[in-house]
Amino acid sequence: DSSFVMMKFGALVERQKISLWGKNLGDEDLDVVIKVLEESKVLEVIDFGSNKITLTNDKFVNALAHNRTVRGILFDGNKIGAEGVQRLASILKSNHTILKLSLSNNQILAEGARHLASALVTNRSLQFIDLRNANIGDEGAAYLATSLKGNNNIRGLRLGGNNISDKGAEKLLDVLESNPVIDGFMLDDNPISDLLK
Repeated sequence: DSSFVMMKFGALVERQKISLWGKNLGDEDLDVVIKVLEESKVLEVIDFGSNKITLTNDKFVNALAHNRTVRGILFDGNKIGAEGVQRLASILKSNHTILKLSLSNNQILAEGARHLASALVTNRSLQFIDLRNANIGDEGAAYLATSLKGNNNIRGLRLGGNNISDKGAEKLLDVLESNPVIDGFMLDDNPISDLLK
């Protein structure tokens, strides 16, 4: 019923944090969130964890791209693949207010890591990225390492459970030598030798 939607919209537009965790939402269910992104002057964090979002809703992607209040966006445990990350990367190239991005437990693969890495070349706001269990492998780690050499904003990167071996870990460790801003990488649950841990 439209009065319920408008009441819910009115309540949401005044919040600093919205948690939609585990609501079984897909891209087609984001109309109210789109309106909130377009109208809210205070929204800082949105938690979309544990849903069915793929980031293929153009209206949602456009609303997020033009929003200038959101600082943290959490997409943990959705159905985001490389295509969704490509759309998100295009947002990060123009939206410089997002500080924290979490994409853990999505299958973004190496191709998705490549798209994200391309955004990190120009994005100067993002400080924390969580890509645990995203299946990026050594190839994805290499893409991220290359982009992080010139990015002096990223402080932390969580890459646990990504099937990163010594080869990928070495590329990431090289970044620590040239980029003093990064506090470190969390590489737990990867097949890395004890020498590199």
